[in-house]
Amino acid sequence: MMYLFVDTETTGLPPSHPSHLAQWPRLVQLGWILSEETGEVIMQDTAIVRPEGYYIPDRVTRIHGISTQQAYQQGISLNDALQRLTQALRFSHYLIGHNIDYDYHVLLAEFHRKHIDTLFSNYPRFCTMKSPQVMEFVRIMRGTNHRQYPKLSDLYRLLFDERVQQAHDALADAKTCADCFFQLKKIGVI
Repeated sequence: MMYLFVDTETTGLPPSHPSHLAQWPRLVQLGWILSEETGEVIMQDTAIVRPEGYYIPDRVTRIHGISTQQAYQQGISLNDALQRLTQALRFSHYLIGHNIDYDYHVLLAEFHRKHIDTLFSNYPRFCTMKSPQVMEFVRIMRGTNHRQYPKLSDLYRLLFDERVQQAHDALADAKTCADCFFQLKKIGVI
């Protein structure tokens, strides 16, 4: 069984209840790791996406550090980024991410915008943020009576008793998510 850990950095958040894929934010950076169920990494990739008819707002650049100018200079085409992801999807059995629904919809919207046929929507997904088992684990570890979605950095700190070294980089976040997922499996939470 192969797992594909995915993370995106984007131009922002969608409206509260987006009714169309076109309302989802644009992809700025994509990072993914394909691994076996043992945790062995088979391949990984990251790419900054060159904007095509949009800009990256300054408020978002302050979060992930990628400006419109940097994306134009260092980015690859959206088509190329999606094709590279599609190659990994061919080997994967599950899509996994921290708030995977967000990343899934961002990527689905980009596939749709580019009219790329994909089986992307057919993949089962697992979320390290919204999983009831993970939320219960976090509740117990925090010693609280209410469940709440953990930040990826908080989940990592609870599992490994150390801080995440790099955040808001798509590949680094995909790796952090993979580390959390395999540790949650190891200790029997999932």
